[in-house]
Amino acid sequence: MKKPKRINSVSVTLFVMAAGLGYLGWALIPIYWPVFQMDGIMRGACNDAYRERNDSVLVNRLVSQGRRTKLRLSPENFSLQRVPYSDEELMAMPEGPRRVNEERGKMCLITFHYEDTYTWPIIERKQLFVFDRVVEAPLETVSWKKQDQCSCSSVPTGQ
Repeated sequence: MKKPKRINSVSVTLFVMAAGLGYLGWALIPIYWPVFQMDGIMRGACNDAYRERNDSVLVNRLVSQGRRTKLRLSPENFSLQRVPYSDEELMAMPEGPRRVNEERGKMCLITFHYEDTYTWPIIERKQLFVFDRVVEAPLETVSWKKQDQCSCSSVPTGQ
């Protein structure tokens, strides 16, 4: 049986596919990476929403931290919403936590909208990219109730 040549239709096709994927990675990773980083920044802002009740302070903090990604951001890129507790859930709470939880809300919901025109490398073609992200996190108070039974075991140490 004859051995195939080094350069044949299969090897040329594989090379063209690898070059195309390499080009897409080289062109798209710098576009998507900063937006990917914004997910973590928005999760951090949801964590901060547990303590900070002023939404404009949180949005300004999002903008300042988001500028590290080199995206052109403004407060208009973000929408922060607090999902409130239902009346039944509030009435089931003791008076002290009820007031705090009513101000804080049950869930933090941050929506991020960003659009920008990018130029593809080498081919110099411009294209509009639009990114919409939503991050949500619970703001419920953690209860640290003692358990009735301990499932721990102690091992005596040799003395």
